Amino acid sequence: MLLLPEQLLITTLKNRANVQESVEALEESESNPVQFADPKTLGGDELPGFEEIHRLCGDTLDQLEWRLISALYLDEDVTKNDLMKDEALMADLGLAKGSPTTRWRGITKKLGLALSKMRSCLEQEHYFLEM
Repeated sequence: MLLLPEQLLITTLKNRANVQESVEALEESESNPVQFADPKTLGGDELPGFEEIHRLCGDTLDQLEWRLISALYLDEDVTKNDLMKDEALMADLGLAKGSPTTRWRGITKKLGLALSKMRSCLEQEHYFLEM
């Protein structure tokens, strides 16, 4: 298989070590300066806590979506792999007979939908800058 020059460049870039420049170097670059936003100017202190998010979005997400979000984002020790081994959860998701790949994709899809719903709800409450 013959690679075109741009494909070769992409392949080469993918195989490079994950080395990134420091934030200071990125900000001070003369050829391509990057400016990072100060979290304080983005209303970081005004972002809602989980209780407020649950109050605002309580009816937007179903019980299973809240279960996934709380397990993955509030319980410190739970991973998607742990959830894949929870047969009751897999049955609730309709993935009890699925392969590990199917289970992973099912959890990821349901979680993505839940987070999208949550984001839409919070955007309606003006917690995000709309672009």
